[in-house]
Amino acid sequence: MLSILLAISLVSVTYHTITVDGEIEDFSSDELIIPDSPSDSRWGSMNEIFNIYLTWDSTTLYVGADYVVQYNALLIAVDFGDAPGDYGLNDLDWYPRNFSFRGMKPRILIAVWNSDQPTGGVRKLLGNGRTEVLSGANFVVGARSGVRGGLEASIPFSSAFSSGRLEPGATVKIVALIAGGDNSTGGDAAPDNQLIGAPNVINRFAEIPVDSDSDGVADEGVMPDSAVQIVEIPPISLKLTAFDLSKRILRPGDGLTVSFAFTENLDGTVNLYDEAGNKIDSKDFSAEPDDTLNVTFSTDALPPGIYFIEIKTANFVDRKTFAVVKP
Repeated sequence: MLSILLAISLVSVTYHTITVDGEIEDFSSDELIIPDSPSDSRWGSMNEIFNIYLTWDSTTLYVGADYVVQYNALLIAVDFGDAPGDYGLNDLDWYPRNFSFRGMKPRILIAVWNSDQPTGGVRKLLGNGRTEVLSGANFVVGARSGVRGGLEASIPFSSAFSSGRLEPGATVKIVALIAGGDNSTGGDAAPDNQLIGAPNVINRFAEIPVDSDSDGVADEGVMPDSAVQIVEIPPISLKLTAFDLSKRILRPGDGLTVSFAFTENLDGTVNLYDEAGNKIDSKDFSAEPDDTLNVTFSTDALPPGIYFIEIKTANFVDRKTFAVVKP
């Protein structure tokens, strides 16, 4: 009987509520979804990810990390499927780092610098670099600078989704990263990614369904390590495959349409500047691979002169000129 009880105690299935206290022993071995090599960081043994844990109950997703950092940051990016987010982190107003994502669009960012609790937190990514504190989230760091330990965070489904509830069919994608200071690249990733060049293109991540029957209720009785899979999306080079202006010479009152397409998922802005470099207008966009986007600007109030259209993302910029002439 004792052996049976011991075996049961070692198995945990959702719904499993975690006490967020920074002690990752709250997670069971069945909730270890990303085991990572203890010696694969290109920045050495003081900056290493060991294990990433995940589970949930009916209202909340729980994330845990077993790691060590010293004068670097730990980031955990979480994608909730169709929830809005950001394809790149380099333009964020909080923890900007030179990562872009292929196959996932992080909605939530968990971050801490040097395992110093006051520097960290849990934020929602709103798109085009904007973030806000995630309402109702809890976040506790148990590690210390240069000393291996834990981090735990809770993410309420009601705050993660714009609708205020778990979206039917929701799937979580997650990756953990160790990065340097603002706008820097990384030293370790779990699951492993090639952290070379800039930006670091993250194309491997863990994926786990949270609502596999699409009833809008988080699945119960799931062993997370059995449900998770590591997904790898083949990387491709970021290219602007089209960039056209409807007219290069306009008269006041003419409209201007900017057409463009990228080879990658990414967010950015189309900016309108005058010849002196003053920004006149700006419009956000979210691009899917090879889909042509059309952004329209009014030129009614533009006096005659030379103007610039700029397409800008976290890791890309290109410009074209046009002229407004007298009627």
